Amino acid sequence: MKQRTVQVLSISLFVTLLVWGVYAFLSYLGAPTHLQSMLSPNAIENVGGTIVVKGSGCGADSHFCNGYSALLPFIIFLFSRMAPLLGYGLVSLILYGVYVGYYWMQRQSWLLRMRLRPWYFFALFLAGVWLFFTVLSMQSPDGIPLRRLVAPSLAVYPDASTESLQTLQDNFDELKNGGCLTPVGQTDGGADLYDIKVSCIQMSFVTRVLPQILASVALLFELLVLGRGLLRLLRLSPKSLLVEASISAGLGTFCLIGLLWLVAIIGVYIQPVGWALLLIIPVALYPQARYWFQKFLSHTWEVEVKAYSITVFLTWFLISYLAFNFLTVVRPFPIGWDDLGSYLNRPRLLVSYGHFIFGMASFQWEYITSLGFLLFGYDSYFGATTAMIMNWTAGVLAIFAVYTFARTFLGRNRGILSALLYYTLPMVGHFSFADMKIDNALFAIGALATFALFYAFFPPVSEAEQITTREKLTWIGVSGGLIGLAFGIKVTAAMLLMALGALLMGMTLNPFSFVSAALFALAVFTYKGTLDINAIGARITGGDSPLSPQAFMALCLILGAGLLLVTVWNRAKWKQFGLSLACFLGGFFLSLAPWIGYNNIVSGNVVPQLVLGLPNTLTPSIDLRGTQTGQNVRSLPADLAVDVGNPACKPSGSGEELDRYWGFDKGWQHYATLPWRSVLNLDSSGYYVMTSFALLLFPLLLLLPFFWTPQGRWLRWLAGGTTFLIIEWMFLANGIPWYGIAMFLGLSVCLEALVARAPDVPSRTTASILIALALMCVFSLRLWQWDQQKNLFEYPMGKISADALKERTIQHYDQISNLIVSRHDSMPDRPYLYRIGTFIPYFIPRNLEIIGIGDQQLDLFHCLNQENNHELTLKRINALGFNSIVFDTNTQTIESDPQGSLHQKVQEFLDFANDPKLGLQIVVNDPNAGVAFLMLP
Repeated sequence: MKQRTVQVLSISLFVTLLVWGVYAFLSYLGAPTHLQSMLSPNAIENVGGTIVVKGSGCGADSHFCNGYSALLPFIIFLFSRMAPLLGYGLVSLILYGVYVGYYWMQRQSWLLRMRLRPWYFFALFLAGVWLFFTVLSMQSPDGIPLRRLVAPSLAVYPDASTESLQTLQDNFDELKNGGCLTPVGQTDGGADLYDIKVSCIQMSFVTRVLPQILASVALLFELLVLGRGLLRLLRLSPKSLLVEASISAGLGTFCLIGLLWLVAIIGVYIQPVGWALLLIIPVALYPQARYWFQKFLSHTWEVEVKAYSITVFLTWFLISYLAFNFLTVVRPFPIGWDDLGSYLNRPRLLVSYGHFIFGMASFQWEYITSLGFLLFGYDSYFGATTAMIMNWTAGVLAIFAVYTFARTFLGRNRGILSALLYYTLPMVGHFSFADMKIDNALFAIGALATFALFYAFFPPVSEAEQITTREKLTWIGVSGGLIGLAFGIKVTAAMLLMALGALLMGMTLNPFSFVSAALFALAVFTYKGTLDINAIGARITGGDSPLSPQAFMALCLILGAGLLLVTVWNRAKWKQFGLSLACFLGGFFLSLAPWIGYNNIVSGNVVPQLVLGLPNTLTPSIDLRGTQTGQNVRSLPADLAVDVGNPACKPSGSGEELDRYWGFDKGWQHYATLPWRSVLNLDSSGYYVMTSFALLLFPLLLLLPFFWTPQGRWLRWLAGGTTFLIIEWMFLANGIPWYGIAMFLGLSVCLEALVARAPDVPSRTTASILIALALMCVFSLRLWQWDQQKNLFEYPMGKISADALKERTIQHYDQISNLIVSRHDSMPDRPYLYRIGTFIPYFIPRNLEIIGIGDQQLDLFHCLNQENNHELTLKRINALGFNSIVFDTNTQTIESDPQGSLHQKVQEFLDFANDPKLGLQIVVNDPNAGVAFLMLP
């Protein structure tokens, strides 16, 4: 590259970073959702239904102006929010200062030369968890010590039920009888006040927190042992221990899931078998177990870093963030919508049945989640916590996957920032400590699949001359196998599969073939109906699509074939591509073969098909058209039949559920501005959809001189693959950020590349400041979540028992669950619950047999009530086998338009539920708790 070109790019990069970066940051800060989350309530006001900075004079849509006005209040409020954690930071700083001071006195140097071992980092993490635990337990939010307890009584808890009050009393008596309470006075109302002794709080750390740390370590150990065993079979021996450990963890995940799946289909998914399996693995693979044990304790590597290096701070911050999230996960039951309904519910059901169930038909991470219940009991609170810790551990795998990628390709002392940029994304944090989903596992396996492919084509310089053709093809096969596992975990990995296939073709042949493969992928998505050309065209034009799916497929195939024609014919390259593709697809289909084969056998297929799931034989099939046959089909008799052609029977729930993430606007700008709107949360709000404004810096990679050098070839391919993933996400995922979670690997690594490979000090400094501001924003959002969930910390510190916490947070669920089970057993002709939202599935045992339907957006009810004849509707609901209804009183809140279709359906249901002529028995109606329960006559 010519020096003149480097100068032009460098100047352009600096100017663009300064202008675009500042604009993106202030616009992000000034977005209404972010103002409400990151500023003090005293600093904002509601103007016309939109949050703006108080006294700024900015318009509701002027995000930049609001961001500029919010800058100082944001910084001030961030530091005030950090007050509960200042003790942790201060103790950490003092300890580090003592170490640095001692080092300086020994060697008279600020350059720290350290010999590190893996167990040092575990020790730091353990110390971080304990220090957070201790500091937080000593806090006094709102001036009241967190360890203060009031003797329970009706005067203190006037709204508590008799059962709730008794549970709170039992918790109080247990602490008092254990000698853990110290009297400190009385309230103004005469209630006795007590403080929990510090010794008892520390004992809770030993009994409730430490065992969960050990459970996570044990899982990682099992994965490493299994994975290295498979790595040896593949005859791969990475020179880097980091690479070996990361790939071993990925392959070990495949092996452990496969073994648990095998136990499930055999029908012995019971506690003794679970314990036996986990004990046999390290015994059977003793050489691998000994290898990892020795490496953990004795492997050393040397680092040189200045005492004031930002790398030291970033490492401490990442470990601290992990520790903080871990402590938040230690609770007796899940709290999220998706984990209560699916990601913790299905593993719990698997253990409760003791054999394979239809919802676990693929190689899913939930098999690992189920270990908590399998080892410690279906009804065990400890087992539930362990199950959630299994999903938290997936975040550790994700961090190591990002770090391994960036460390390998960006070089020494790199990778921490990439891992931090990924893990601190609020969306990622949401399923790292709140809604314990499996997306971190999906990301980790997908990232390792991407790494294996890049490792095959861009091995480190030290290994480039040593990697053989066989090893290269094996790494490609490993990539295919891991993406197959990711596909089993969640089918949204299909987007990454297509991107890796395009990268494989492009890196083997040339960039034209990459575009060609991407076009072929779009044709496949269109053929499968995943890419809805009609819907896309209708949204852009506001009417009929100008292009049919068939025409779009033909266009993609013609353009793709045309680009292949301009590819230079090189027999050696095409042979290499053929072998590489065969290995990639071979690994992919081999990883799918066990569960796809079993699904075909159960389905009775003579010719194997891509059977991704199995039919639900436990829950009834609601058939309003009278076309279904088979067991457990529920249909209406002729005198109660509905007109399925009625507009009321046209479902609208899919749009209400999915379109809320990316809005309902029309025109080309809907897609063109989607990344901007998604980052600023202009269409949807909530911690679970928040990311970081730093992601908007990704296009500036084109101005990075290193990007265009021969050494930056891997970065160009990573950026190309990430761009393709973003395009797939824009058109396939309805703007739901975690559906495109694979793209965050490239985004995170590329953002670090802007700093690590910046051409000059001004660009490096500007990029560093912008990323620092991004980290401040996401940390502020994390503290916002802590403010909302800090009451859950009372459980790990021993202040409240699991039963008492359950009664205090979801006090109606036990009563509702008992009634549901009782009616299911006593009403065999009408055994089912009609569920409209709520978090209740997890709390109903064997709920596959009890919950007849989940009508979250009331599409079925709207159809059954098409005449608006409540008596007829009730007869239909009864005829379909339902005896009760549980209703989420917040159902309509996912729709912003008060005149929207979902609001109308909710009002329609409320009119039905409140009709006195029906004789419905409303057992629970608590809008504050978000639940209502009705028993049908």
